[in-house]
Order: sequence, then C-alpha cells, then structure tokens
Amino acid sequence: MQTPETTLMSLRPSRVLFLRYYVAAFLLLILSVVIGFGIFMMPAIGPVVATLVTIGVAGLLLFTALILVLVAELSRLGTRYIVTDFRVIRKVGIVRRKENAMPFNKLERTEMSQGVIDRILGIGSVVVDTGEDQMTIKSVRNPRDVEQTISSRLQKVR
Repeated sequence: MQTPETTLMSLRPSRVLFLRYYVAAFLLLILSVVIGFGIFMMPAIGPVVATLVTIGVAGLLLFTALILVLVAELSRLGTRYIVTDFRVIRKVGIVRRKENAMPFNKLERTEMSQGVIDRILGIGSVVVDTGEDQMTIKSVRNPRDVEQTISSRLQKVR
C-alpha cells in the first residue's frame, strides 16, 4: 500500500521569464506619456479632432500596456512546479489546465542551467529527463536547491 504523497517544493517561475511583456508594456507606457505631453505642447488653436485622436491613441497605448502586464502576470500565476516525494509535476494554465507529471522511478537524470544574468538574479532552470521525455522547470529561484531536492529523492527511489 502506497503512503500519501507529500509536497516537498511548490514553485512558480520568476517574472524574468515574462520580461518581454514587461519591457513592451514599459515602452508603450513611455510612448503614451510622450504622446500625452504632445497634447499640451500643441498650440491652442489646433483642431479639436487632432487633440481627441491624440488622446485616443495615448489611451489605446496605455490600455495595451495594461493588457500586456495582465497577460504576463496571469501566465506566471498559471504556471506551477510541484516536487513531491513520488514525482515532479508541472501545471500550466488558468482556464485550460495542462498537467505533466514525471514519477521518480522513470527519471534518469537532472540538469541545472544558469546563465550569468540568471546567477546574478538567483534564478535558473532545471531539466528532468526520463530518456523519452523531458520537463523543464524554467526560471525558478534557487535552482540548485530544486535540483538537489530532485536528485536526493531520485537516489532514495533507486
């Protein structure tokens, strides 16, 4: 009879994984501010329609920036990595959930990778491999701890 499964770690990816969304939102925010200041720099005799169009464009850029930040946050919050004493699980999605689980008795190896920027930020990725399939635990804090937890559990299973 199998004992109940115990969660050893529960992780979410860092915001760095979704950095492109935040950068795009920041650039759109700057562009909307520049366009907004352009309204005040226009001569008072300028047509009202041009002013309304400029306000509309600035508002649309601001709205798009907000949507990009929401997409990034929902994507991040919708991704979860769970390491239990029997398996590694990746859950993705909020509305449409996708779950991938790899039992420890099928795992062959683990691999941790960190670039220079990742080391500075204290994040990295861990790859677990069954020989047939791979799961990448992307952009998590303290990847060495994650890799050591999985490796030590893998040794206990063997």
